Amino acid sequence: MDQVQCTFPSRVAFDMKDANHPRVSLLLITYNQDEYIRDAVRSVLNQNRLDFEFVVCDDGSTDQTVTILEDELSRWDGSIPVKKHYSKVNRGLISNFNQGMAMCKGEFIIVMAGDDISLPGRVNACVEVFEEDPRCMLVMPSWRCIDEVGECLGSRALKSARHSYSDVKPERSINAGALVCGAAAAYRRELFDFFGPLQGGAYGEDNCYWVRALLLGDIRTLSDELILWRRHSESLSSLLCKSAEEAPAALSCEKDSIEKYLRFLSKHEKIYKQWLADLDVAWKAGRISVEVYKGLKRTCFFKCEINRLKRYSLSSVPFSLWFKCMVRLLPYCLNYKRIRLVFVRCFILRISSKMKMKYLSKKGVV
Repeated sequence: MDQVQCTFPSRVAFDMKDANHPRVSLLLITYNQDEYIRDAVRSVLNQNRLDFEFVVCDDGSTDQTVTILEDELSRWDGSIPVKKHYSKVNRGLISNFNQGMAMCKGEFIIVMAGDDISLPGRVNACVEVFEEDPRCMLVMPSWRCIDEVGECLGSRALKSARHSYSDVKPERSINAGALVCGAAAAYRRELFDFFGPLQGGAYGEDNCYWVRALLLGDIRTLSDELILWRRHSESLSSLLCKSAEEAPAALSCEKDSIEKYLRFLSKHEKIYKQWLADLDVAWKAGRISVEVYKGLKRTCFFKCEINRLKRYSLSSVPFSLWFKCMVRLLPYCLNYKRIRLVFVRCFILRISSKMKMKYLSKKGVV
């Protein structure tokens, strides 16, 4: 794919007298993305409305990411206020994300990674939804996945819909049926102001902010395709190792991918601590009902244990650990049918190599 061409649209100019109180912030999170950062930055300036501040947070990149960032920003005409934070050390995604959210002054915060591309209408579409719907806390448009060179890997077309705990109880879906994709997210700043920075950890910020949004309001999904989400072996969301040609052998590559997925499950077992902390904040502030509080608390523990049980089922841990995890899970299953479903599926994963490979293939791991 050709590089994004840098244009300087002037249809919506930023009023500099409002530079200290912008309505919208576009937050770019970067780390070692020098191959892709130029296109990412240019896509920001190609938005069809420019009444936002641009906030850049780099997490101690050791490649040329910051150099390229500075080169691109030096070409800008000053119509968009820019804030920058370049960490000298790598502190991890959550720390970098917290830093960026704290720096943003806008009421609406649109987030993108340094290897993704925002299509021209993204800012405008997200802002319009926030402005017309005061209960909307998070907007997520449809997206297209691309590879290292920009070739399309497929699209995810969403329906324009509203998701809330009043429609889908948390016992049924902790995300109220909404897909999770942090690369496409736009947040109302209230989520950061109300709950505060995320706790330190290796999990992704998106799973936490989806629950935060539902605790305070609704999530809106859009059918418009507004983000090019790049998938490659070095991306945080990728469960794949580098290609087999680059690995010593295909078998080694497959093994690395499986180990990466198991680490992914292990990290996500810890998310429940953040969920519970946010749940208590919302409950004490009177923002949720007793039913939502009890249902979500039970679901938090269930999600933690089910991820652990999947990890134990896919790995070679002693059977005694697998069995104890299954026992801990029982109180959080809603009925006998769910208990049977969880037990049978995980037990088959535990004993059948064929089913393990089928499951991992479905998840895109092998």
